[in-house]
Amino acid sequence: DVKVCQWSQGGSSPSNLGDGPSGTLCQYSESDVHINE
Repeated sequence: DVKVCQWSQGGSSPSNLGDGPSGTLCQYSESDVHINE
């Protein structure tokens, strides 16, 4: 499976840029939510 990690900055639309600025922030799109344990 391909993981798409989205993050947004300043309330802008999320971009597919891998990990977020914090390195741990990861928000998935509502249409494709996966929780891996």
